[in-house]
Amino acid sequence: MNILWVASPLTDTRGGALTVTKNMVQGLKNNTHIYIGSCKYMGEIFTANGGKFIKSFPGFEPVNIKNWLLMPVSFILGFIQVVKYRKLYQAADRVIVITCHTEVFFTIPWVLFLFKKPVTIMNHTGRCPQSLYKNPLRFIMKWVYNRSQVVFVSNAHLNMWKKYDLAGKNPVVVYNGIKIDSLEQIDKLKTSEITFGYLGRIEEQKGMDILFRALESLYLSQKITIKFGGVGVDFNKYKAWSDKIVLKNPNISIIWLGQVQDTKAFFNSINCLIFPSKFESFGLVMVEAWERGVPVICSNIPAFIELKSFTNKEDEKRLIFESENSNSLSEKIMYFINNTAFYQTLEYQKKLHTVVQENFSLDQAISNIKNILS
Repeated sequence: MNILWVASPLTDTRGGALTVTKNMVQGLKNNTHIYIGSCKYMGEIFTANGGKFIKSFPGFEPVNIKNWLLMPVSFILGFIQVVKYRKLYQAADRVIVITCHTEVFFTIPWVLFLFKKPVTIMNHTGRCPQSLYKNPLRFIMKWVYNRSQVVFVSNAHLNMWKKYDLAGKNPVVVYNGIKIDSLEQIDKLKTSEITFGYLGRIEEQKGMDILFRALESLYLSQKITIKFGGVGVDFNKYKAWSDKIVLKNPNISIIWLGQVQDTKAFFNSINCLIFPSKFESFGLVMVEAWERGVPVICSNIPAFIELKSFTNKEDEKRLIFESENSNSLSEKIMYFINNTAFYQTLEYQKKLHTVVQENFSLDQAISNIKNILS
């Protein structure tokens, strides 16, 4: 099967969508893959796995009035791109879109209209579609979604889009999957000091402001370390904030790792992951932590509640805090500190690892995607 992948993220950052795309391309290795887009990291994934990367120009994402004024330009750019690469579109058996609203609005309408190709939209975006509901071009997104196969990454994600009548006619849910090591391969760092971790973009959407306010309010009688992995637009702001927190409370040590290449080594080095996002479509980092036997303190947004339901354990549910409530988060951090021994037992780690094996394996996810594409 010839698969043409389309995506033009607005920023060249590494994130969950890239991880999932890499896993899918490797899992669908018996197919021919061509990626048209502007993200160099996405391009590296395809070239490293025998595919082809064709760099294109990005469009303008319609998230504010200023960019609405640029919509006609984006329509023209989308048309030029589709015409320029028309032979590739004509030869493709299927077009897969890694969701970016730019492509859904401005490129895919031309693909559907001119070539009548089957389109699969892998909707990874955690952004609430409420802004799109008010957008004057909402009808274009609805038109595209109703003529495409739309894949959501959780039931909570699907329900959020259904609320605004933007889920398409035949949406399906496929949980993201990861490669799983045996529990014996997990090499946990032995330390007497409790180490928390955060892994993701350094920005407010991820709840960084909530986490830092929670850290400011902690009263500790023992030392803890928090490791931050990731980069983002708000890095300098939170780096300066962390310096103030450390000065105020010498029992808190904060380490900035930047972009983390070896995520498994990162999880092996922490006792607990803090995942304070204000909205997400899934929560891949939570599943990656569980695979290493690491418990997760997270906000009570719908996608996280859905993931936590697989644990079927009150002990894991006790680590859920009220979203955007820093006092609630600080309480959960103190709760973990006071109950660390319980959460570090091999028995508990095995239960988390088993949850991932039974529900979020990469083989299972690839099998589901193959069924959709067949």
